[in-house]
Amino acid sequence: MSRVRRDIEAMADLLLGPAGVSMPDQVSVLIDGNLPSRGDGWRSAAARLLAQRAPASFLQARFGSLDALHLGESQPQGTALAQLFESAPQGHHWIVSMGSALDPSTLQGVDEVVLLTGVDEAAIVAAYALLKQIVCDCPGPMPVVRLVLAGADSLEAGDRFVRTARARLGVEPIVAGCLPEPDRVHHAWQRLDLPDGGIGAVLTTLVAAAGSRTGAAHVSAHVPPPPVQASAPAPP
Repeated sequence: MSRVRRDIEAMADLLLGPAGVSMPDQVSVLIDGNLPSRGDGWRSAAARLLAQRAPASFLQARFGSLDALHLGESQPQGTALAQLFESAPQGHHWIVSMGSALDPSTLQGVDEVVLLTGVDEAAIVAAYALLKQIVCDCPGPMPVVRLVLAGADSLEAGDRFVRTARARLGVEPIVAGCLPEPDRVHHAWQRLDLPDGGIGAVLTTLVAAAGSRTGAAHVSAHVPPPPVQASAPAPP
């Protein structure tokens, strides 16, 4: 093997990880702040923005059911949440909308919290109050916090928000981007049964399932092969 090819393969291993080891699932929580108009279009637009990193499914509770929007090449199938999860490839990104009802106790184990907010003064103050509540009441390690600016074409308000959060709360949110307009595309939503416990139960189920799948893949990737039994010498 040439040195150039070895260098290329070594770089691929560093970027992609060892062969046979899949990326872990990711669970994000989308929380509404004060938005310029109705939240549906802003939520789906934010989900599309976040899904640029990996194939994703956006889940939200609507009218007593669980609606799923699949973004990217992967199209999970099923009539229940468990079937949806099992049919999705490992490394899937699950984006769950909690609406404006923040319950920090449900955030344990999630990978990131995404604050979706307008950029006027009242909206930024309300988003800061949400972040402070998460910092004070979230059990376990603090998840990554991202900020999506609705009704904006500039990141200026986000930069100011980050500076304040760093100085006052000791956390540094990541500005994921801005959305000048809500999503006006007609999407093909998949309707599922909403489990008992509502969207909080959906989030808890996904966190547990993603963790178990990642753990199983981690174990299988590091289990050594069985020892080779030495054959007995043939009789003379």
